[in-house]
Amino acid sequence: VQETACSSNLPLRGVTADGPIQYQDDQPVVIGTVTVGIGFFELYDLGLGAGRFFSEEFGTDVTPADNVWTSPEAIVINEAGVEFLGFASPEQALGETVTLNHASGVTGQFTGDHAAQIIGVVQDFQTGSVRADVYPSVFFVDPWRFNLLSIKLDGRATPETLDAIDAVWSEMGDPGPPDRVFLEEAVEEMYR
Repeated sequence: VQETACSSNLPLRGVTADGPIQYQDDQPVVIGTVTVGIGFFELYDLGLGAGRFFSEEFGTDVTPADNVWTSPEAIVINEAGVEFLGFASPEQALGETVTLNHASGVTGQFTGDHAAQIIGVVQDFQTGSVRADVYPSVFFVDPWRFNLLSIKLDGRATPETLDAIDAVWSEMGDPGPPDRVFLEEAVEEMYR
């Protein structure tokens, strides 16, 4: 195992949630929302357009356990989101504060309007089929919404590695075997 990262969705499955976002006095608009864990963008080798990705070094990068922010929530938006919100460039979006409302894993409801600061811009990447446009999206870290674990393997000793993962799953996971999907197979199936 080279890397792991949690998320609420996988790039090939598209954006599954939407939430209102508002910049300054503009009208609120609906944008895709995706919960990702620290290291998600790096695991998928997604490019940084500006700023930074999420890091454990910053306490404001993760949703607080009580779902109450004492400082703006750290968010990353994609390049489509930069254009969607009317910024001239990814660099112009950095450090800007928006009003955001997204699903919360802590409460099981929407968070309510709260301040969020754009700390980074991820280069556009396809979510779902290449037949669809890249959806303007905002990414945030809410560990209570994680339901998927991406694991990057080095390709050596794959059967033994999968057996070891299954052993950990049998001790700590839900009853039954893990629901496993290989990215290459899922992409092939999507286009078949």
